Amino acid sequence: MGTNRTKPCIIQIDGKGETGEAMKKLKFIFKGARDGKALIERGFSSMSVVRSSSRRTQPRLLFIESNEGQRLMIGSEPIDYAEREELGVLVFDTDAEGSRYERLLPLDKSFCGPNRLEKLIYRDKDVEAESGLVIISSTGKQITIMAGDMPYSLAIKGPFEGKEYDFVPELDFSAYTRVPCS
Repeated sequence: MGTNRTKPCIIQIDGKGETGEAMKKLKFIFKGARDGKALIERGFSSMSVVRSSSRRTQPRLLFIESNEGQRLMIGSEPIDYAEREELGVLVFDTDAEGSRYERLLPLDKSFCGPNRLEKLIYRDKDVEAESGLVIISSTGKQITIMAGDMPYSLAIKGPFEGKEYDFVPELDFSAYTRVPCS
């Protein structure tokens, strides 16, 4: 996201994986958006996307505007965890300006809050990656945001009237486990 492509160290070594190697945990990346979880839980009034230039029906960035006017930007970044192996994780950043390329998503009023969050975790024999987020509204409606199948892309699914985007996660959706977001 942005022009700074330096990746913070987010690979956490934790215990042993099935092969006896150290288990690698790829965490969400927070670049100045430490309160992003609280912002989403309190509720938000709008969502917008910037589409991929190569695939017009696939989002590249998602913007969430809180009820208080704060903006959160969500993207994905591929992280190398082994030789020739990578997984996408979500990246959260603050955004004050917005983008002229944004497309507003029609949003159900139930997402104005309060909302509940769940992570989508991919687990393999030696790696665990926080690759997605499910936002559950006060009425049970859901928005799913995941790392997409193309580097730096997103897969977004939700109750958006008249706006459909390709929901193509990096891996088959059944490969992910939903866990409460702590």
